[in-house]
Amino acid sequence: ELSTRDAEVRNLEGRQAEARSLDERGEALEREIDDAIRALKADRRERSKIVDDASTTFSSISQRLYEHPGQLAISAGDSGLKFLPSTPFDSSAGVMSMEIFCFDWTIATLCSRRGMGPGFLIHDSHLFEPVDGRQFGKALALGARLAEETGVQYIVTLNSDELKRAEDESGESLMTFVLEPKLSDQPEGGLFGIRFD
Repeated sequence: ELSTRDAEVRNLEGRQAEARSLDERGEALEREIDDAIRALKADRRERSKIVDDASTTFSSISQRLYEHPGQLAISAGDSGLKFLPSTPFDSSAGVMSMEIFCFDWTIATLCSRRGMGPGFLIHDSHLFEPVDGRQFGKALALGARLAEETGVQYIVTLNSDELKRAEDESGESLMTFVLEPKLSDQPEGGLFGIRFD
């Protein structure tokens, strides 16, 4: 019975030491997190010129799209940097898609100015699905102008009926930007002459 009790005591002492160790490690991690957050906030302050440049670029692009400037807030918190793009309109799915459009072009523009990045920006048709045709066409035309101004190649994959919707509702002429090859589900269609069944 004594040896059983001794074993229980040793087991409890071991668990107590583990708990103490975990508490100490937890406190150390909290201090590390606090230090990292302070360093991140200090870095954010030191780079305020870059942040201001990003905010100004976002505002400029969104103003060209909406005729009212949006805002890009960049803040440092416990989960890292937060990028919060916003425009002075409702938070519908279409507006949020256009905020993503403006944010992507902000990043592409900043990278181009610094001689960084891949040199292209790709958007899929899903980005434009919730956007009304007028705004959709305006965004595509703005993308073409930004591509010319920045030297960034802008690639958008769309179905032809969506492009027609954008042209019809916005009054923008967009067919001149369509490049070969055109993919089709017709019998003679495919990708570079190859069919995938």
